[in-house]
Amino acid sequence: MALPATNRHPYFDWILSAQTRTKYFMTPFNGECRDTTGRANPNLNDAVPTYTRLDAGIGFTRPEANMRLEVIGSNLTDVTYMTSVINVPNLNLRFFNPPRQLGVKLTLFL
Repeated sequence: MALPATNRHPYFDWILSAQTRTKYFMTPFNGECRDTTGRANPNLNDAVPTYTRLDAGIGFTRPEANMRLEVIGSNLTDVTYMTSVINVPNLNLRFFNPPRQLGVKLTLFL
């Protein structure tokens, strides 16, 4: 893949993405399942608390050298939240989002 010939000057670009989600529940039972002392029981609790997630990236393209360099970060706030749950008799599986991830990508165009 080659870079288009329309822009032959080096340039930067960036992206910033934020997501805030208020508290919601993973099952129709909407349970926080508190024990007798008032603490939430993590084995039965299906509430996902409010969270904010932030992703960002910056890129530098140098067409005359046929290269692009990108630095990316996902889940920069390093927040953990439940993404899905399988809750049936004798089985209680919970799946969570990936942790903070940082990366560098170098692309060379032929």
